[in-house]
Amino acid sequence: MSGARDEDATPAIRAAASPVSSGANPHSPVRVTSGVATRIPAVCSIFTIADSTGGTDRTAAPGNVSSSGDSASAVRKISRPRAAAGLCVRRRRHRSSWLPTLHRCCIVCIMTHEGALPGAAHLVLASNVAHSGPESAVFEAMLEGWASQQRTWFLKSATIDSRTRLIRRIAKFVNEYPWRWEAADVEAFIDSRRNQPKPIVVSSARLYETTVRMFLEYLTDPLYSWVEICMERFGAAPAQVLHAANTIVDVSEYEGDPRRRPLAYDEIQALFDVADGRAELIRSRRRKGARAAMRDAALLKTVYAFGLRRSEAAGLDLADLRHNPKAPAFGRCGAVFVRWGDSPHGGALKPRTVLTLSEMDWIVGVLEHWLTEIRPGFGVGAHPALWVTERADRILPRRIDEIFATARDAAGLDPALNLNCLRHSYITHLTEFDYPEKFVSTQAGHSIPPQRRSQPACSPNTATGCDSDRCPDTELLE
Repeated sequence: MSGARDEDATPAIRAAASPVSSGANPHSPVRVTSGVATRIPAVCSIFTIADSTGGTDRTAAPGNVSSSGDSASAVRKISRPRAAAGLCVRRRRHRSSWLPTLHRCCIVCIMTHEGALPGAAHLVLASNVAHSGPESAVFEAMLEGWASQQRTWFLKSATIDSRTRLIRRIAKFVNEYPWRWEAADVEAFIDSRRNQPKPIVVSSARLYETTVRMFLEYLTDPLYSWVEICMERFGAAPAQVLHAANTIVDVSEYEGDPRRRPLAYDEIQALFDVADGRAELIRSRRRKGARAAMRDAALLKTVYAFGLRRSEAAGLDLADLRHNPKAPAFGRCGAVFVRWGDSPHGGALKPRTVLTLSEMDWIVGVLEHWLTEIRPGFGVGAHPALWVTERADRILPRRIDEIFATARDAAGLDPALNLNCLRHSYITHLTEFDYPEKFVSTQAGHSIPPQRRSQPACSPNTATGCDSDRCPDTELLE
């Protein structure tokens, strides 16, 4: 058979899984005939079955696989060179391993060898140990295996920990282990979170549902053998209980809190005035903390002037201040090289260079004052960090949130506003300054046009001259 795809062919056999029959090897491949999955001897790594429309056998993997006698589902043995000669075996990238794809004319199976998949049941659950609490032991092994699988995706530890904590919370609420969960159990948990004094929002509910669905997909995947283990030990198997009928329908690109919005120009000025005034107030009272207050004011201005996230601002080093040959008057503050950018879906960090704009040229004087007058007073010596603490250490992202909250409350702004609203304001104001769409996306580190994320913030008192009585929201889901 050639490597060309038959677009008119219909997949004859659906991928299915069934509990392993007694005596069968749990790591053997699955042979699917007319929608029924059975185990075959663990002697081959990849095989295919002919379609049920009368077509001939397509391919089979190396190994001694005996034919079933049924011409519609016979498995032929072929040599390794023939399997590599362009027959109907193709592979695709899977998050957990290299898996073959389902071709339109055949079914492709793969056998998982011992130790092949991180998170497999036999790697985290000892089969020759009698546990005093078998249910809790299997549950803990499931969580450890799921965490191991996610670590192979290069997800952050904080993300993995938050997901496992959610699964523990659901198990405690339901008072059942995952192999006995039903759809009503998870639905009741989501409903209980909505009826709290501080109910969850739509984005949080979607995150809960996505996490539970991923966990159950891991448990029901035959490559990890949890279904077989649960059936053998408890007589019940985990099942996917979340589907299109009981999950949130994704019909909107924006699900953020409408109270979080870009700040108007007057609000930004009030925020900066309060931050500057706090340093003067502390100094007039002859109390400690004036130097830290001046740092806080300069930090907030930098976040706005370059549209930074909190982790990006905290990760800046002195070496990240760059010259811009097109704007020599800005000196070493002509651009900022952001190395700790966003890392979506466990991918690599996305670095970018943010240029100092002519509308934000006032930030040059702020940074120079910080570098020459304020920062040396912290006694950090050769510490590479741009923003440091009184203990000569790098400032933490959490501390930047606290700095913004203090200035926001002192300025009398809406308590729902957070630090990221300064970034929203930067993007919105660049749009109002009539910068090209692509340039704004590059400055902000976005992969989609900013018009899909933000709209101009309007106020009768802003420099835009707009007399709109309300401002559209521009919440960014970071």
